[in-house]
Amino acid sequence: MGFLTTFRNTSGGSSPKRTRSKSPGPFSRSQQQQHQQQEDGYLLDRLGGMPMLNSIVNDFVNRSGTDPRLIPFYEGVDYRILSEHQKRFFAMAFTKVPETAHLELVIKKRHQHLFVKGLNESHFDIMVGEHLVGALRDRGFNDAVINEATTIIAPLRKVFEKAAKEASWNGRVPTILNMRSQAITSNS
Repeated sequence: MGFLTTFRNTSGGSSPKRTRSKSPGPFSRSQQQQHQQQEDGYLLDRLGGMPMLNSIVNDFVNRSGTDPRLIPFYEGVDYRILSEHQKRFFAMAFTKVPETAHLELVIKKRHQHLFVKGLNESHFDIMVGEHLVGALRDRGFNDAVINEATTIIAPLRKVFEKAAKEASWNGRVPTILNMRSQAITSNS
């Protein structure tokens, strides 16, 4: 049973069980070695290189940007720029992530405004489990390749979960502090 099965139920109902990763964080060195370079080379090479990745990402961005569940997060987005960012990200993820890459910090910083709008791990599941999988499947890739791709990206789900909770909490802190300060001043 591969990781792909954890993304199969994104349309509602109970969430599938997910196992905890033993790695210290997104795209750790051990994950890179385990998932990115098999005997046949990097996943990017097995996908067909950059020409195929360009096609996959263009389809992925189009699917995600037209999904009614995700549209609010794509308002005002220049799809050309987004596609270029996604191509660089997937090219890095499907080859070798530099040790200097601080993906968690980069994702949290670049997506903070989206986390405040409500972006969370359920949206990650839709993007990866439906739209990335669909883009790969429509190009004829088998479940083994799709599982490998989703397994490489999967650790980032924790970043979405954590950042969404932080954004939610940060949004409530001023309200709680204001209520407390109002209560103090009204009792004075």
